[in-house]
Amino acid sequence: MKKIYLSFLTLIGAFSLSAQDDFYMQSGSSVTVQNGGLLYVKGAVVGEGNAALDNAGTLWINTENAALGTFGAGELEWNSSSAINNTNGSIILKGTGDARVFGTGAPTITIGTLDINVARITGLLNDAIVEIDRNITTSNLKLQSGLVKVDGIYELYVNNNSETAITDSSLSGFKWGDNESSYIIGKLKRDVIASRVYKFPIGTEAKGYNLAEVVTKSGFPTTTITGSFQNHGSVASSTPNVGDKPYFTTYQELLNPGCPGGGTW
Repeated sequence: MKKIYLSFLTLIGAFSLSAQDDFYMQSGSSVTVQNGGLLYVKGAVVGEGNAALDNAGTLWINTENAALGTFGAGELEWNSSSAINNTNGSIILKGTGDARVFGTGAPTITIGTLDINVARITGLLNDAIVEIDRNITTSNLKLQSGLVKVDGIYELYVNNNSETAITDSSLSGFKWGDNESSYIIGKLKRDVIASRVYKFPIGTEAKGYNLAEVVTKSGFPTTTITGSFQNHGSVASSTPNVGDKPYFTTYQELLNPGCPGGGTW
């Protein structure tokens, strides 16, 4: 498998680095993708030691279907103690296979725009999966295709209080009853302010997409809310928290006073 070992690289303008299977950054290396630049990788992007990645352009990690024996899953494996500085840049996970974001380095990966667009060539809805085993903060989240599974101890945080900070493939917004091709399984955290409608495109593997919506009234505090589905059991009873239920951290009592920690769907 090919690997690139870097000491320092600057990508300028619309320059595109030729595609490689793996893009490997040794400890001490530094990579800058300038505004308008494109770094395109077919396999894994790996950062080790104290490697630094400053991306104001686009980091495109392409995935292929491992079952076909091509390049395997696209991965961002960040083991560096230096955080990825991606505030003004984009990371695209796109291709016909699964993807994964993981590692053991700095606790949070910060991304300007995270674009999820993975789908296997079988064409089945939600066939490809993006596994996230790191805390990720992004200003804009594009969910175009593929399930996004966030490990239970981590969260995907959208630090932008715009109602449209999360978009779907149609750009028309998530709707009730839609068979969305991309949604979150796990914790989705959003910045919120008063007098807005915030959609949480979340669900479960068992029951699929189940949109949750938070309406903040006048006077609601500027804060963050984390939405997810919690499995509280599978046997029906009079207990409110039975079965897979939507759960919101912080201010859940304002959302559904009669059913603390959950609601029906």
